[in-house]
Amino acid sequence: MSAQAAAIGTSADRGGPSRVGRLRVGPGILGYGSCGTIVFEGELDGRPVAVKRLLAQFHELARKELATLIASDEHPNILRCFAMEEDVDFVYVALEKCTWTLASLVDPTVGRCRLTPSLPCMLSTLGTKTW
Repeated sequence: MSAQAAAIGTSADRGGPSRVGRLRVGPGILGYGSCGTIVFEGELDGRPVAVKRLLAQFHELARKELATLIASDEHPNILRCFAMEEDVDFVYVALEKCTWTLASLVDPTVGRCRLTPSLPCMLSTLGTKTW
């Protein structure tokens, strides 16, 4: 079974929110990552958050990511991490929910475009077309 297939199965995946500790997870999906990671809309003690759900086998990776986020907690360009919860199958990391997506910053058809003076330069360095 693939990691993506193994990641499916909670009530959040089936359209309803689920609770894990202090977290409400889902039902909305914000994105997908590698190795079965899914990022859900969520809530922590009434605060909207992004909930990154990793397979339990990546527990150590989640702990390292959490330690890195805590170490850079006050940096304005790094997401804040609020909590980590676990169940038998998954590790859940509650992250600051961003107002903008990268797509909304780069592609005005996706959302409001907010190009900063340095963004076109940064994108051209990455080989991405700008207008």
